[in-house]
Amino acid sequence: MTSPALVEDVMTAPPPGLGGSEVVNMINDSDNINKANGDANSDTRFNVDIFDGDDAGGNVTAEVAARLETVAMINHVAYNYVALFIVAIGIFGNLLNIIVLRRPKLKGVMYVYLLGLAVSNLAVLVIAVPAVLSLTAPSCTPNYATAYFYAHLMMPLLNGFMAWSVYIIICMTVNRYISIYMPTYFQRIHTFKNAYVAIFCSFLGTIVQYTVRSVGLQYCKPQL
Repeated sequence: MTSPALVEDVMTAPPPGLGGSEVVNMINDSDNINKANGDANSDTRFNVDIFDGDDAGGNVTAEVAARLETVAMINHVAYNYVALFIVAIGIFGNLLNIIVLRRPKLKGVMYVYLLGLAVSNLAVLVIAVPAVLSLTAPSCTPNYATAYFYAHLMMPLLNGFMAWSVYIIICMTVNRYISIYMPTYFQRIHTFKNAYVAIFCSFLGTIVQYTVRSVGLQYCKPQL
């Protein structure tokens, strides 16, 4: 009968041709493989617990579905009601600005800039209506004209009118800067003609900018 001590010595003894350090490395590699297999099995069991038909998986799936439904409802209310209400208020306010700024008593040069700014802001808000509706509308459009507008015209027009507003504000800022730091030169440039030219050049600049940008994006090749 073999003694327990002899059996233990045989099990712990290194195989022929292997040193003690090599045996230790083999044991460590075996432990790492077993640990990795155990982690993979635990991940598999976790995934199975979530997506199978037991109670835990059903609760998690129902919770995710409830959260997605809540997010969808918030998006529906935000884009179909709140955003459109804000856009409607902006359109109404800019229409009032245009009506007031065209009164005979408001004939100063700065009112020309303000009138151009109101027109550009109104254009932005008008284009924002289909842009907001497209966020919750179906991906398939009913006809080619609508699809072409959404694909090629909506974003350039929206960005272009916003840039036009920014350029008009820059022209107003330069006008005020010259009036403060160069008052003698200000009287020669502060005219209705220069105001109309500045607004027209701002609009023309946005057309050139986004036309070139659209052509560049259409013909540029992605870099690998």
